[in-house]
Amino acid sequence: MTESSSDKKGRPTPKRNEAIAARKVSSLAPASTKAEKKRAKEATRNARIAQRAAYLRGDESALPARDRGVEKKFVRNFVDSRRSIGEYFLPIIFVVLLLSVFPVPALQYGAIALMYAVLLTAAIDGVFLSRKIKREK
Repeated sequence: MTESSSDKKGRPTPKRNEAIAARKVSSLAPASTKAEKKRAKEATRNARIAQRAAYLRGDESALPARDRGVEKKFVRNFVDSRRSIGEYFLPIIFVVLLLSVFPVPALQYGAIALMYAVLLTAAIDGVFLSRKIKREK
């Protein structure tokens, strides 16, 4: 309670909308104009564009802290230089979804078997990839 009770006496009770408006006005928030808001928005947009351009160039300073370093760069390049079943996982699952819609049980079972086969292959590929990376380091 910021005001003392004597400050409230001797004046009429404020209307509800006046009380709500008084609560919404914050003395901490600076009153900014439309031009200031537009400048701030443009500045953040330009900063985002510059950050993205640096990220796409491969600038180490643009990467998150967890992705910086020589070893992380080696692993990124090693993984990106090869094809894996994981790249085709989403299209294959889409085919599985389409096949499971048909009311033919043989197609549905085949789709489920295909899904599990691709999932198992992706897991095995991941294990072999991690072993290969450890050997290359």
